[in-house]
Amino acid sequence: MSSFVNSKRRVARLAAVQSLYSWALNPLPPQDVVYQFVAFHAESQSDLPIDLDYYRQLFFHTVSNIKYVDSKIAQFSSRDLNNLDPIVLAILRIATCEIVTKISIAPVAINEAVEIAKAIAGTGSYAFVNSILDKVKLAEDDASKSENFEPNDDNDVNI
Repeated sequence: MSSFVNSKRRVARLAAVQSLYSWALNPLPPQDVVYQFVAFHAESQSDLPIDLDYYRQLFFHTVSNIKYVDSKIAQFSSRDLNNLDPIVLAILRIATCEIVTKISIAPVAINEAVEIAKAIAGTGSYAFVNSILDKVKLAEDDASKSENFEPNDDNDVNI
């Protein structure tokens, strides 16, 4: 996995996926999930360089806009979100949030999500991830011609 984890931002994305997966299965307050991850990382993964600010930004933005992010994914998925592999859903949520909030440029977010899916999701999941995210990107490109996404001030989840 060392060749896969080669940048602070990739480690941050992977950590955000892991934290979102954990939060979805056991919905603790988001601050607690971050605290647990940071403590675990310091104790067990300190050799992996991570951009903690980017990790926090990805995780908190995704959680605070989860309904909007899920609606974007659902718009382009032929499968019900409840029937998706939870890891694949976490990857889609983080990358979709990156795209719609413009935290990262869409091609980078998509490429990183595909690479993460190849590394930690089921065989062939990366193609599904790529397909959905390409459609999200195209929809956002069309929408940006008329208006920009504004992050939700009335958070879907209290953070």
